[in-house]
Amino acid sequence: MNPYANRYRTVQASTADGPQVLMLVFDQLLGQLRLARKCYAEGQAGGELPLLRCMNSVMALVKALDHTVLPELSGNLHQLYLFILDLLQQGFENKQVEPLDQAEDMLSQLRDTWKQAIEQERQADVGLDRAPRARAV
Repeated sequence: MNPYANRYRTVQASTADGPQVLMLVFDQLLGQLRLARKCYAEGQAGGELPLLRCMNSVMALVKALDHTVLPELSGNLHQLYLFILDLLQQGFENKQVEPLDQAEDMLSQLRDTWKQAIEQERQADVGLDRAPRARAV
């Protein structure tokens, strides 16, 4: 891989805020999943390592959940991430594309949902910055 691209990714990850890191994790996860799927679909070797990386990324998402904040949402995401992890394991063990397709679809939807939530939060923050302020009398 290009050493400049690796360095760029390292700097990007080290300077990102929480929401940006989440998007980077999802982007990397989906890229590795697509690579593994392509290898399996074409009967090529080499799909195992990217799939193991995917499983590690999903476990990182599980570990990052804070169950004290919005416990119901965190619990639901926990269960969903574990289901996705199970699909990845099925694909890994059986070298099957179908479970990987299901996992990719769910992860893509999750990524899009997170992106939308992050954008809405940022717009709300900008709106607060522009809100009229009370003047001292």
